[in-house]
Amino acid sequence: MRIYSASQVYRVHVELTTRCNAACPMCPRTRAGGEQNPNLPLTELTLADFQAMFPPAQLQRLKQFLFCGNYGDALVARDTVPICEYLRRENPKLRIKLVTNGSGRDAAFWAALAKLVTTVTFSIDGLYEVNQIYRRRTSWDRIMSSVQAFLAAGGRAEWDYLVFRHNEHQVTEAAALAAQLGFAKFNLKRSQRFLVEGQAVERFPVLKVGGGVAYYLELPSQPDYQNSGFVSLSSLHKRGQSYRDYLHATRISCKAVRDEQVYLSGSGHLFPCCWLGQIYDSWPSVMAAEIRARIAELPDGLAALDLRQHSLAEIIDGPFFQQLVVRGWNPSEPQGRLSACGRMCGEIDTHSRQWESGSGPPSP
Repeated sequence: MRIYSASQVYRVHVELTTRCNAACPMCPRTRAGGEQNPNLPLTELTLADFQAMFPPAQLQRLKQFLFCGNYGDALVARDTVPICEYLRRENPKLRIKLVTNGSGRDAAFWAALAKLVTTVTFSIDGLYEVNQIYRRRTSWDRIMSSVQAFLAAGGRAEWDYLVFRHNEHQVTEAAALAAQLGFAKFNLKRSQRFLVEGQAVERFPVLKVGGGVAYYLELPSQPDYQNSGFVSLSSLHKRGQSYRDYLHATRISCKAVRDEQVYLSGSGHLFPCCWLGQIYDSWPSVMAAEIRARIAELPDGLAALDLRQHSLAEIIDGPFFQQLVVRGWNPSEPQGRLSACGRMCGEIDTHSRQWESGSGPPSP
C-alpha cells in the first residue's frame, strides 16, 4: 500500500485559522464547550503565506480548495476574501468551497465571497435559539443576515444540519426554510462524535467556563438520524472484538489518496488529511499522541511539515507522508498502526455515513 506523490495531488483542504467565534461542545477547540483548549496555538494564514505556499504556476494544476478545518472558522480569518481573490485570479477554473457557522462579518464580506467561491456550506443545527444549543456563542439573526447577503449576491449555498435529540423535531421545518431562502441543498448530518475512544456516549456533557456541567447533548431518538457507523463501532464487543483490535486489524482505504487531497492546518503544517492534522486535542487522546510520536521521528520535527519553510513536493514526497504515515497502515505491525487511519478510513466508515440516507457530503 502506498500514498500519492506530490504530482498526484489536485485538491487542498485548508484551515485558514485556529480561531473561531463559536464554542461547539464536540469541537476540540474547547474542553466540551467550556474552557479554551490550552494546547491550541491561536494563529492564522495570511495572504502573503498563501502566495508563498501556492505560487501561480502551482495553482494552475490544482482543481479545488476547501476552507474548513479542525479548530477554526474561515469567517474570522483576516484575509479570507483576499485569499479567495488571489486563487480566483490565478486560476479561474478552481472550485473554491467554504464551510462556516455563518455568525459574523458584514454584508459586504458575504457579497464579495459570493462572487469568488463555488459554494458556501452553512452549518446550522436548529432554528432560532435551538441552533445555539450546539453552535454556542453564535447568533441566529447574524446567521440569517449572512445567508441572505450571500444568496442575494448570487452565491450558491448548502445547509448542513447536524441532528441531535434537541433539534430532530425541527428537521422538516428547517428543510422548508432552506428551500424558501434559496439554498441549493439541505444536508442532514449524523454525528460520529458520540463515540469516544471506542465507547458510546449517549449523553455528552457540555461544560461551563469555570467547570461544571451546563447540560447534555443526546443522540437523536429516531434511528434514521443516528450514524450507523457509530452504532456498529460501539457494538463491536457484542461480536467479541474490542475497539483497539478493530483499529489494528481493519483494512484501510485512505480517503486522502481517493480524493487526491492534502490538508493544510491553520499553523501552516501539511498533512495527508485533517484527522492526522488534529494534534492539539483538548483532552488526552491516543490518536493525537500517536501522530505526535510520528512527527517526533522527523529530524526537524513539526518544522519538516511547515509549508512556509518547504515546498508542497518536498513535504509530500518526504518521509512523513511516504514512510511514517504509510507504516501506520500495515496490519502486520499492529503496534505501528495509526488509530486515526483505522478510525476514519477503516471498513466501518463513520465519516461517510454522516450523510447516508440523505444528501451526500460535498463532492470532491
